[in-house]
Amino acid sequence: MYNRFLILQNKNVKNILNILLITTIFLLTNSKISNALSFFQSDFQSKSEQYESFSPLKFDIFFGNSTLEKIETYQQYKEGLNSLTLNNPITANDKIFFITGGPYDLQFGKTKKALELLREFIKKNIPEASFQVFHNREWEAYCEETQYAESSKNLVFLGHSWGAQATIDIAHCLEEKNLKINLAVTLDSIQKPLHPPGDVIPYNIDENLNYYQRQDKYLIGYAFNHRPDDSFKNIKNEHIVYNNPSWSPHLHLVYELIKNKPEIQKILAHYFLGSN
Repeated sequence: MYNRFLILQNKNVKNILNILLITTIFLLTNSKISNALSFFQSDFQSKSEQYESFSPLKFDIFFGNSTLEKIETYQQYKEGLNSLTLNNPITANDKIFFITGGPYDLQFGKTKKALELLREFIKKNIPEASFQVFHNREWEAYCEETQYAESSKNLVFLGHSWGAQATIDIAHCLEEKNLKINLAVTLDSIQKPLHPPGDVIPYNIDENLNYYQRQDKYLIGYAFNHRPDDSFKNIKNEHIVYNNPSWSPHLHLVYELIKNKPEIQKILAHYFLGSN
């Protein structure tokens, strides 16, 4: 009887210790989330000063996207993305958005270099169009504030990895408001946890060009984008093969299709200028 009592007591002590441990972790995590939210809010406040009529206020905060401990790195990254902006996405009739991917996009310098090249191409060849780059966790803001879509003549989204998934998420939101995306270019789309499948292309995306690779050991994009009825209407899936694959073909794809093979420039030139 006494031994049984001791066993019960030990279990109770263990339970209490577990509860204390969980409570401590919860409080520490909440503190980090609070700090992150305050940063995100101030970040969007500065953005709203840049575009008075375009001030998205919400982020999709997901721990796997970029660690909360690297807020300073993320801030520097955001400042770099803001430097790529061309024209106001509200007033321009033709709008081009590029959505970046997950945590390693924060540190992969070649993606930034490629986007700088794309910005210069748009500035020179499609000068009236706006160009804006944002991180995939901002997708909710672009769902809620849709002035950019309502005022569009031509709305083009390009997205890489989780950014390609975010493009589909935004399309679903716009579909509920009877708004459409004229062209979506998805680059090695990777599904985000708790999000709808990124390879099912809603009908309010007029045309989808999907590029994917099969050489990365860990990150493989969708190869068969299709419509909800399983058709491939106005969808093209193209397999990209590297002659000399890098350590991460998935991360390298944006650089490959802008710098090494200017496929993205050709797509935009054909869409906006009618050239081959």
